[in-house]
Amino acid sequence: MAEFREDPLNTPVPPDDEATLIYGTCSENRLSPEKLREMLGIPSGDRIQDYGELSTIGIGGVGAVFAAHEPGLNRDVALKLLRPQYRNKTERIEAFIREARATAQIDHPNIVPVHRLGVFDDVGVYFSMKRVEGETLRMILVKLAEDRSGYRRKYSLRRLIEIFIGACNGVAFAHRHGILHCDLKPGNLMVGDYGEVLVMDWGMARYHCERDQGRSGTKLDLELNGELEASKSVPPPESPPEGHVVGGTPVFMAPELLTGEVPEATEQSDVYGLGAILYSILTWRNAPFDAKLSQEELCREVALGRFVPPRKAAPAAQPLPLELEAICLKAMARDRSRRYRSVAELLEDVRNYLDGYPVAAYSPTPIYRLSKLIRRHPLVPSVLMAAILTWFGFYAFQLISNLSQSTSLINLAEFNYAQAREYNLLAQRTTRQIRQNQRQPQNRHNRSLERELLRQLAEMENGYNSALEFISRAPELGMRAPQVQRMTRDIFRSTLELYLHGRDYFALRRVLRQFRG
Repeated sequence: MAEFREDPLNTPVPPDDEATLIYGTCSENRLSPEKLREMLGIPSGDRIQDYGELSTIGIGGVGAVFAAHEPGLNRDVALKLLRPQYRNKTERIEAFIREARATAQIDHPNIVPVHRLGVFDDVGVYFSMKRVEGETLRMILVKLAEDRSGYRRKYSLRRLIEIFIGACNGVAFAHRHGILHCDLKPGNLMVGDYGEVLVMDWGMARYHCERDQGRSGTKLDLELNGELEASKSVPPPESPPEGHVVGGTPVFMAPELLTGEVPEATEQSDVYGLGAILYSILTWRNAPFDAKLSQEELCREVALGRFVPPRKAAPAAQPLPLELEAICLKAMARDRSRRYRSVAELLEDVRNYLDGYPVAAYSPTPIYRLSKLIRRHPLVPSVLMAAILTWFGFYAFQLISNLSQSTSLINLAEFNYAQAREYNLLAQRTTRQIRQNQRQPQNRHNRSLERELLRQLAEMENGYNSALEFISRAPELGMRAPQVQRMTRDIFRSTLELYLHGRDYFALRRVLRQFRG
């Protein structure tokens, strides 16, 4: 199983129950802004003071994002910088540049546009990108769970699914160009106030040129023009083995990455991350797994794929269709052979659900497919087909309704029967105690026993009568007939035995009249 380690500097990270973990070691090399500009091929002269109205948007484990105003173009932008302790670390700088170039070179409406990559003299490498007014999907789900005013009306299940489709489109486009995100989670999806859906934070992205299917035929260029000086320090013993460096958010990571079953992330790893996002959308939970578990417990739960199914975890305010649960479970399947092979397959199923077509992940019976067809084309079936379906539908509905009603009534009868049996046994015990105390008729305890006996008999009769009433109302007994007969015989026998044993002949005659009826 892969080993998880926080940054070796133990730098405090703002509290976040789904913070991205950083793996690997940092070199101690110091790079001058001039050398970095030379390797990037960009001119000098950038100063962070040139940007006005700076304010913090968010701070992560390695980077920080600030809102700023770009004076030349007179527009608002977002600036991403490395945190101070990482601004001179070669590994962090290389990963930062790869993130900027990966995001900039996969131009898609659902991927945040990058405007400029540069180096500030005082705060190091940076890149500017489009500033989106809105909230992350994670914050939206938190407010939905808290029932913030207006959120449940604004973000219906269909609207959330549309947001999910936007994220899938962006990730699918990146996959076509050979780029894997590797850190998909609700906190990395930005939802704009005007319908924008942007996949953010490509800092963990991996590029595989052999998978790049870009139409231009040219491969993406994400690396520096030269190599930064490698660290001469010896990595600590706990460093992960070479070739198996993993990173991401454990509660959203694919199990095969945690266990080391695969050496590196694949498209199915991102499919799993999207499935985990869909799980959060369906349940309004932060993640499929509890982030408060210890690292060892969390890794074990994720590795085993042990999480509460969406329909059980979903709040009562959001009932889930079976198709959506099936799509989510297939995307998060522990066995990769049962998981969607690509984001395109996942997208097809989600769109089929919205358009009323059969879903590949959920196809229980031909009737399901037929009902989908009729819903899409309600006027196509001929009069004859409509008549046949009506007749069969009525017959099936009556049969299923009768069986369902009978089952429910018999279950209620069994419950009342079991309760009455308990009071029957208690009444028999109380009767024996009263007989033992017959020598002391004025005993207060004996009088209380007689009152208790009357209560027990009343409860017993109510239970038996309710059971018999539910049985008599069942329209279809079917295979449950022997069980009903046994229950009826036992009610009759136990009632007679109790009244005979207690010598209550008046009650005995009443019961006999009732059974004759």
